[in-house]
Amino acid sequence: MLDITQDNFESEIAQGKVLVDFWAPWCSPCMQQLDILQNIKKPAYKICMVNVDDADNKVLARQHMVMGIPALLAFEDGKLLNRKSGVSNEADITAMFYQ
Repeated sequence: MLDITQDNFESEIAQGKVLVDFWAPWCSPCMQQLDILQNIKKPAYKICMVNVDDADNKVLARQHMVMGIPALLAFEDGKLLNRKSGVSNEADITAMFYQ
């Protein structure tokens, strides 16, 4: 998993399938989501993390209309495919790229 910020967000989502998890360290559901993400074996997509507690990332969260966390956004070649709020299991996460 890759921690990303406002500075490298666009370049990290530009190519391929990318899952972005907007989270915060104090958020219990975010920690549950992190456990699920860490246990995904060989995902067919890159997983990136955005800590919304970082000042620059608050702007990034607003730009992507993140209203609650955890929030998962699925991108392919820089285009938003899908979004989910709350804790999601591996099957639901993978389905975000194929709906």
